Amino acid sequence: MKELKEITAKNITELRLRAKMTQLELGNAISYSDKAVSKWERGEAIPDAYVLLQLSEIFGVSVDYLLKDHEGEPIPRARRSRANHASITALAIIAVWTVFAVAYIAVNLATKGYSYWLFFVYATVVSLIILTVFNTIWGKKSLNILIVGALVASLIATVYLILLSVGNFWQILLLIIPAELIVICCFKLKIKKVTDIFKPKNTAEKHAQENE
Repeated sequence: MKELKEITAKNITELRLRAKMTQLELGNAISYSDKAVSKWERGEAIPDAYVLLQLSEIFGVSVDYLLKDHEGEPIPRARRSRANHASITALAIIAVWTVFAVAYIAVNLATKGYSYWLFFVYATVVSLIILTVFNTIWGKKSLNILIVGALVASLIATVYLILLSVGNFWQILLLIIPAELIVICCFKLKIKKVTDIFKPKNTAEKHAQENE
């Protein structure tokens, strides 16, 4: 059993370093703490079957690979999923700006030069929504507080800019302060993920791993 722990520890460490991930980033990706990852990499414990499956998907290897010795064998390349996800996100945002730019040009030509510059404000809001969704699915969850904060501020600013045609209701911008505080408080709340509810794990074991 000791040898199996050491082999698994070595494989996880090498694959994590190859993927250029910190222990904290890997822990966040599988809903564990960096302390638990550190314990696995020290060979003090072996992740349960569900976690091994998650790790295999992240590193692009089989579960069997994580449990076997590969002395002298080349380490398989980690999936390029992170780069692909970044490219997909960038393409989606570029597509949004392209659509709004075309709409801006078309409307300005149709209305003989009247400037609908708010199209670009709308493009910013939509881009932040896309970034929030994609970062929640693929990216670093810790960045969501910044992205959502920017999204909330842009929504309030958009309302203010729309109302400028009626009057200068600058007081609306004061809502940004309490709105940002609400966002921060919401992200600080420890809310159990829905996926964690159905995750087949030994709760007592995980608690022990994270606190040792």
